[in-house]
Formats: sequence, C-alpha cells, structure tokens
Amino acid sequence: MIAFWISSGVRASELIGVRQCDVDPGQQLISVVRKGSRARQQVPASADAFVWLRLYQQELHGLVPRGRTQPVWWTLRRPLQPLTYMSAADS
Repeated sequence: MIAFWISSGVRASELIGVRQCDVDPGQQLISVVRKGSRARQQVPASADAFVWLRLYQQELHGLVPRGRTQPVWWTLRRPLQPLTYMSAADS
C-alpha cells in the first residue's frame, strides 16, 4: 500500500477505497475517487507497487472474498475485514 501511496501521489483516504476492478497492472494504473470532486480518476503507479500488491494478494488468497467489487486492502488482524482509514491509523 505504501508503494502505491508514494508512487501515485494519491491521498491515503483515496487509496483505501480502491476495489479489485480499480487495479490495472497491465497499464500500471489504479482508479481512485478524488476527495474534492468525487470523480473517478486513473493514476499511474510504479511497477514495484504492483509487484508488492501481487505478493499481498497471494498472502490473503483464500482468506478474503474475491470479486471485482471487493476492496483491495484488508486488515491483517483477525477477523479480516476491509481496511478503513481508522483501522489503518490504528496499525
């Protein structure tokens, strides 16, 4: 998550809302809902960020629901739940 935050320049609150369908590894883009305008915008991220994402997804494989509308980021403490801004701050 930090690799996406640094390389894309998006706000943490925007990054937390990313769903599976918002990630495009082939184009190295993620779609975020911008805080001010509430518009969905594609932003580039580093290749390393996508490598770290894939490793993270492998770690959670079989532990979290799959699907295009599911969130990308999950808490690592049990019970696993979608990551929120508050749970990220508590980590």
